[in-house]
Amino acid sequence: MSHHMSRSADSRFPVFWIRALGLAIAAGSILLIVPAAMAQGPPCLDQDGDGYVVCDGVCDPGELSCGDCDDFDNAVHPGATEVLCDGVNQNCLGMTEDHPDNDGDGYDVCSPDQAGDSDGLPADCADSDPAAHPGATEQCDNIDNDCDGTVDSFTTTCGVGACAATGTCTNGVDSCQPGTPSEEICDNVDNDCDGTVDSFTTTCGVG
Repeated sequence: MSHHMSRSADSRFPVFWIRALGLAIAAGSILLIVPAAMAQGPPCLDQDGDGYVVCDGVCDPGELSCGDCDDFDNAVHPGATEVLCDGVNQNCLGMTEDHPDNDGDGYDVCSPDQAGDSDGLPADCADSDPAAHPGATEQCDNIDNDCDGTVDSFTTTCGVGACAATGTCTNGVDSCQPGTPSEEICDNVDNDCDGTVDSFTTTCGVG
């Protein structure tokens, strides 16, 4: 009887180990697959549903794109249209995108009453031209150089001495035309329009 039980136990022994080995192999295959699948960590969450996530180097973005700088606002993500001067960095390229000074003249495009203003100065009206900004000298060039809302509507001067004249600048055209020089005489006037008044040698008397 004892011998029979031993043979019965012996006959079951290989089956037990085969099953155990099968489970171990199966478990081993899972262990080999699961760590590889989870190597990127848990899925990155897209809180605002804009297709972009904040990637921290631990979570797995999967089919989503990294680079979101505010995952609670679906209008903020890489490639979004930047709304100037609202104090929000929509395209995630930095706050200078919100209040640019593209021409480097010290004036950004925002007014002091706007949330995105960075300099407290009046807005630049031509941010691609460093010669045009609030306070600049107006030139007769069909550009609003001083950003006062008016283009080239001012009085001009030209010529010196007796040739001095005035004109008007309109749309980049100066109407000023200097007078015609004449022979210099001793009258405290720059008659020949050379910039010098009555500085010449005179003669008098006869013989």
